[in-house]
Amino acid sequence: MDGASIYLSLALVFLAQATGTDLSIAEQLVLLGVLLLTSKGMAGIPGSAFVALSATAAATGSIPMAAVALMLAPDRFMGNYRTTVNIIGYAVAAFFVARWEGLLNKHQAENALDGRLTYVLGDTNFADVNKKPAI
Repeated sequence: MDGASIYLSLALVFLAQATGTDLSIAEQLVLLGVLLLTSKGMAGIPGSAFVALSATAAATGSIPMAAVALMLAPDRFMGNYRTTVNIIGYAVAAFFVARWEGLLNKHQAENALDGRLTYVLGDTNFADVNKKPAI
């Protein structure tokens, strides 16, 4: 939920600036900690980030609750960008863990990323597109 974490922290800083609320470094760190926790526990459905934003603003009391309504319109189209960042984060994490555990086949990964591998439905093996089939 990297995209949600980034969105929530930037949204609260924007709301603080829009309402003229001065946040100390300690308040910003508390907000960041609460947002990191709430973004990890929220569901991966559209609109859940707005609920987490509202709950965090209400729980901390640092930003007026009425200001959260300013984020209602941008939240609708920002959901697409949050999802994109989340997917990129999941893919990078999967590659990182696979490499760390020694399970990453670099040759097969390079072929897949270059578009030289295909997957036949029902087959458990990948086939190289550039190879000629054995007859």
